[in-house]
Amino acid sequence: MHTYENFAKLAQCEVEHVDYQILCVRRNAEITVLAIHGGTIESGTSELASDIAEALHASFYTFQGLKNNPKLHITSAQFDEPRAVELVQTSSYVVSVHGAYGDTAVTYIGGNDGELKRIATAHLLDAGFLVKEAPGRINGDSPTNIVNRSKNGRGLQLELTKAQRKLLQMSVNAYDAYVQAIVQAVKKVM
Repeated sequence: MHTYENFAKLAQCEVEHVDYQILCVRRNAEITVLAIHGGTIESGTSELASDIAEALHASFYTFQGLKNNPKLHITSAQFDEPRAVELVQTSSYVVSVHGAYGDTAVTYIGGNDGELKRIATAHLLDAGFLVKEAPGRINGDSPTNIVNRSKNGRGLQLELTKAQRKLLQMSVNAYDAYVQAIVQAVKKVM
């Protein structure tokens, strides 16, 4: 599934605005919200990350696939697109939204920010969402993971199953509750 080991290799073979696009919005440099597997790579992640960022007045970044091809997926530990790296390195707080496989609506919580993980888990549970600790392969604990390249070396990784993303797409109330749960969690730690 992982054809490209980094962004430079991807950019040699894929064409921006044809195969993929990058959206980068600079707001409050203290926090960045990412969706590095947006568009056709992990559907629904760009929109969710954008709405969380907007509600927080945070910087926002997404790498979006424009063609239906999973080879555009660069692992989080190898994701090094320069605009994303710069945004993250100037931020104290980073939230990265991802898609995961699964027929049960669940969010797997990962990343190296233990306090934010704990608070986000509590807010999501209070809002009625199923939350589990992210399993090893998607736990986001690598120091090279884009979410952990912040000024303080940690971040929050949200892995939403396909069923969870579908549920959010079908219900405005659930979607808004999810966004607000993450927004309130981030505000508590800032």
